Parts: sequence; C-alpha cells; structure tokens
Amino acid sequence: MVSAVWEPSTARPRTGSYLLPGRLKLKSGVVEIAFERGGKILLEGPSDLDVSAADRGFLHRGKLAAKVMDKTAPLIVDLPGAVANIDGECGVLFDVDGRPEVHVFTGEARADLADAHGQPLPGGRRIEHAAAAIDSAEHMLTDVPLNLVAFAHLRPEGVDQ
Repeated sequence: MVSAVWEPSTARPRTGSYLLPGRLKLKSGVVEIAFERGGKILLEGPSDLDVSAADRGFLHRGKLAAKVMDKTAPLIVDLPGAVANIDGECGVLFDVDGRPEVHVFTGEARADLADAHGQPLPGGRRIEHAAAAIDSAEHMLTDVPLNLVAFAHLRPEGVDQ
C-alpha cells in the first residue's frame, strides 16, 4: 500500500488502533479501515470520509473499495444525495467535479437516492456486477460501464479481467 499523507486538519490514526467516529481527510496514499461489524474499506487519497458508526461512513469526495464478507452485516456508504448499502465487493467514487458512482464487482449493493437528511428515497435499485451513477439533482440512477481499471490497485487479489 502507498503511504498515507493526511491533511493537516485531520487526526492521524495509528495502524491497528481503534478508530472513533470522525472525519478523515486523506491527502494522498491508501489506508485500510476495518469496521467493527466486519466490513473493510481501502480509501485512496485525496479523499474525505466521515466515519459515523461501526458499519457506516459518509464519502464527501474521493475513491474507495469496500468489501463485506458477512452478508448479515452490510456496510453503508452515504454520499451527497445518495446511500449505498454494500453486501459484497464494490468501488465507490465521488469527486467535487463529478457525480457519485457505485461499481459492484462481486455480491451486490443497493443504491438509493437520499433526501436532505440522508434518508433513502423510493426508486433505488440493487446492483450486481454492474455500475450506476447517481444524479441527485435530477433524482436519477443511470447505468454506467463497470470500471475495473479505476479500482484495480485497491483490489489486487480480486481483479476480474
């Protein structure tokens, strides 16, 4: 993994330490975050992730690969205007100039648009070995090509060619 360089305004968690809820601003590099309920995330900088619970985080910007092994304990990644409920292996990306995307490599994820309070709205859908872009302004989920290359270095053992 690439060494982590943190933004000056964020705490610098120690390897193997228990991570309390809070905002992580990664300037560059890659870090692994293991959630108490079993999911894990590889976060690539530049990224801004707010860890809010033992199974939940809010991606303000950046890219991550998430993996959930226990189907009874999904990992939830909130995004601006959307919620991704992950039950498998997927990539999530969002940058300040773009739109959120969820790419599902194995298993499945549920992508839902969200209201101003982060609550899922009707009309979401389950995604399996596919990808969707989330347009919260237009209240739309749009199919996009599954992008294995964008996440390849975050999931080296699981790359499907």
